[in-house]
Amino acid sequence: MITLSRSDQSTNGLYVGLTLKRGQLMDGELLPEHRFFDEMLQTMEDKRIGRGRLAEVLTRLLIASPARPSQRDIAQGVMLPVTDQLPADAVSRSTAALASMLMLTAHQPRADRPGRPYTPLQLGSARWAAIGVRVGHEGGRVINFDVVVVDLDGVPLDLPGYHTKDDTYSVPIPPGTVDVIEQLAQAIEEVCDQPGVRQRYILGVGVELAGHVSQGHVLDASLSSLTGIALTQKLTARLEPLSRRLWRLPTERGEHRRPLPVIIDNDLNVLAVHEIYERTFAEQEIAVIAVDDDGIGSALIIDGRVYRGARGMAGEIGHCPVPVQLPAKLAVGSHSAVGSHSSDCQRISNAKTYPNFTDPCPCGRPRHLDCYGTPVRIAGELGLHSLDDFAAAARAGGSNQPKLTTETRRVFQIAGQALGLAISSLINVVNPARILLYMPPALAGNEELPVLPGSAAGAYRHCIEDTIKKNTFSDAAAHTILAIEPLPAQQRRHFGARSAALRVLDSLIQHARRHCECYLLRPIP
Repeated sequence: MITLSRSDQSTNGLYVGLTLKRGQLMDGELLPEHRFFDEMLQTMEDKRIGRGRLAEVLTRLLIASPARPSQRDIAQGVMLPVTDQLPADAVSRSTAALASMLMLTAHQPRADRPGRPYTPLQLGSARWAAIGVRVGHEGGRVINFDVVVVDLDGVPLDLPGYHTKDDTYSVPIPPGTVDVIEQLAQAIEEVCDQPGVRQRYILGVGVELAGHVSQGHVLDASLSSLTGIALTQKLTARLEPLSRRLWRLPTERGEHRRPLPVIIDNDLNVLAVHEIYERTFAEQEIAVIAVDDDGIGSALIIDGRVYRGARGMAGEIGHCPVPVQLPAKLAVGSHSAVGSHSSDCQRISNAKTYPNFTDPCPCGRPRHLDCYGTPVRIAGELGLHSLDDFAAAARAGGSNQPKLTTETRRVFQIAGQALGLAISSLINVVNPARILLYMPPALAGNEELPVLPGSAAGAYRHCIEDTIKKNTFSDAAAHTILAIEPLPAQQRRHFGARSAALRVLDSLIQHARRHCECYLLRPIP
C-alpha cells in the first residue's frame, strides 16, 4: 500500500435472451431527461459529424478547461494521460457543429508558440449555462440546498449577491417544510433570473444527494422525505417555465416544446464525474471514497467511466457489514432492539447528542461501516457534544496537544479498522489502481495542522492502512495507491454543487457515446 497525503453512465447488466445489441435504441425508450440531448445531437449531426466524435471532442474540451486548446491540441489529445489521436477533419467538423449551437467560443488567434498562429477554443459561451445543486441533509431531513451556475466548461459564474466562483448560493430549509421540491425549484429559478444568467439557455439541472438513485428515482436515501420520489419527473414538471428557454435554439426559427433535462445522481457518483474531467490522476480505475460527518460513500471509476451497477447502487461502501471487534462493554448494545426502519435510528439518535457504535446505521441495520467510521459515531462513542470537540479529540496526542487517553485511542482505532475492512473488500472485488479518500481535515490533516503519528487521528489513519494490508488478497494492496485529501465542510458543499453541474455535461456526453441507460440491453418479453 502506497500512501500519499495531499491537501456514464455505463450499466453493464447482462440478461438471458436478448433482442438488441448494445448501442441500439428501441423506439420510445429515450430517458425523458435525455430527449433534449438527443435533439441537440441530431441537429449537430447535420454538420456531417457523428455523435461519437462530438462526444470525444466535448470530453477533451472539458478536460482541458480552463486552458484553451487549439484544434491541433484536441486532435493530438494533449490533455489526456495517454495520447489518442483524432482525425483533424473530425475535430474541425465537431468544433464547427458546437459553434453553430453557440456552445463554443473561439478567441483571438495567438502566436505564442512555434509554428503558425492558432485559435484558442473554449467550451461554453455567454449563451449557455448549467445548474448544479447539492442537497444537504441531517437527521433524515433536507436542511439546505447549495446552488451554483456554471459555464459549459464547468467554471462557476460570479453572481453578485448569490454566489462567487468559490462559493454557493445556500438556501436553508426550515424544519417542517413539506414541499422541498417547490423550495428547490424556487431556488433554481431565482438564480436563473439574475443578470448574466437570464438570457442563457439552460443545458440542464444536476442534483446530487446521498442515497440510492436510479433513472431519476430516489429509491432509498438518507433523506427520508425524498425516499421513493420520482425526483426527475417532479422537478422537470415544476421547472417548465425555465424549460421555455430551450424551446427556441440558435438553429431554429420557430418554437418547439421540450423539457428541461434534470439529472439526479448519488453524491459520490458526481464527485467521481468531477475526477474524470478534472484528471487529477492518470489512472483509469479509481475508487473515490468520502468520509462525511455522518456517512461514508464511494463511487467507482472503471475504464475511465463511472460504474453504477444494474440499478445505480454500485459503491455503497457505507452499508458494507464490517466485523469489527468491540470491547466487551460495547459488544451488547441496542442492535437487538432496533428494527429495519430509519425511524428507529432517528428515535435512538434523538435520545442523546450523537449515535454511538452500537446504534444502527441510518438505514436501520446494525454493524454497517456507517455505524463506526464517521466523526459523528466517534463523537457519540466518546460522549462528545459537538464536532468541534471531535476535531480537538482527533488532535489529542500530537505535539502541544492534550495527552491521548487509552479510551480515545481505542475508539479511533475501531473506527479506522472498520473503514480499512470496507476498503479491503472493495480492493478484493474491484482492484482499483488508486483509492482517492476524502476526509474532514481533522482526520486527513492539512498544511497548518498535519496528522501526527502519535495522535488519535494518526491512530485512525494507521488502522486503515494496517487493516488493508492484513485483509487484501495477494499483493493487491501493495500496488493500490491510497491518496488522502482533506475536504472541509464548506468546500464539500461547493465541490458537490459544481460536480452536480458537471454531471449535466457528462450526461450529454454519455448519451452521445451510447453509454447511458437509453441504450441498455433489452430482455425478450
